[in-house]
Amino acid sequence: MINSNQWRKNGRYLVFILLFLSFFITGGCSANHGCLGPGSNGGGRTALPIDADDLAAFIQSVKPVYGQADNHYRLGRFFQKQGRHAIAVDEFLKYLALDSGNAKAFNALGVSYDFLGNYPLAMAAYNEALVLKPRCAHILNNMGLLPII
Repeated sequence: MINSNQWRKNGRYLVFILLFLSFFITGGCSANHGCLGPGSNGGGRTALPIDADDLAAFIQSVKPVYGQADNHYRLGRFFQKQGRHAIAVDEFLKYLALDSGNAKAFNALGVSYDFLGNYPLAMAAYNEALVLKPRCAHILNNMGLLPII
């Protein structure tokens, strides 16, 4: 037999579980106002559109912290994935100015030059990558995809 204290304790758990389930069934937060509600930070406000040229100018103006060349490589890969290869080339060149011994950066530079149609510079970048990492399959594959000049 269950006494009244156990019923109260079990009843609290039941109420908590029902509230928890109803939160997820109804979608939790309002689509219009977010979880924070109107007037609070993020509550229904939309972000202002950012012009692509303004974004590129801002990223170009950011100065790297000394010794963190990887940030340029990551930015270059980010712009490559967006198809913005001219900016990616700039970032890879900044990276290579700080660390010229990375085959991945030369390969990525070659890929961006390839997409820009600058095949001689793409071949030169791939060759530099091969000097650092001879017989690397993906570098050789990228070189093989270049049109015959």
